[in-house]
Amino acid sequence: SFDKRELDLNCSKHTFDVITSDGTDRRHMDWIYRNIPGAKVQRRTHQILTVPPIPGQKHYLKRLTSLRVQEHTGGYQDRLHPKSKHQRYIKLLRQDLEDMPGDPRTLYYLGQEHLELAGDQAVRELHNRGEKSSVVKALRYYRARALLLPEGLAEGYRVDEERYWAHLKAAEICERYVKDFHCARSMWTHALRMDP
Repeated sequence: SFDKRELDLNCSKHTFDVITSDGTDRRHMDWIYRNIPGAKVQRRTHQILTVPPIPGQKHYLKRLTSLRVQEHTGGYQDRLHPKSKHQRYIKLLRQDLEDMPGDPRTLYYLGQEHLELAGDQAVRELHNRGEKSSVVKALRYYRARALLLPEGLAEGYRVDEERYWAHLKAAEICERYVKDFHCARSMWTHALRMDP
């Protein structure tokens, strides 16, 4: 049950947990509970909420521990054919990359969407399309993301999680699909060094 006493009027935004329907995974969701001048949503998909600091605030972000939302199947994600959803996301992410060249978050999600697009046909698609396959495109984006060093980590984070996961996903693609074991070992080694 949500405890309103957790709300902090002196922070710019709160986060809360969204838990998958089977309870095996969770992600943090941003929440603004009042209007703050300058607050805006960035990106066309996989949005991020940017909020300026409030003068004199002690904490920019506060995690709400009593508010947990459980996600259930159905709705938007299940209405579309998955392939068309990933193709649309890739189009939107490419537009974001034009607006924000080299943006780490956009590069990461381009890798993710290309890998999702390949799905369980990744091996066949790689064999038939080679360098034009979604798997190879995913690897390129994950590698590009992995090479970017963090400019600054969000409050409460010790590791650049997207960079860490980009290394792991690139290693997986190199080992499982491309059969480039040197690449896989290199990416896993970098990820291992980052693992807290």
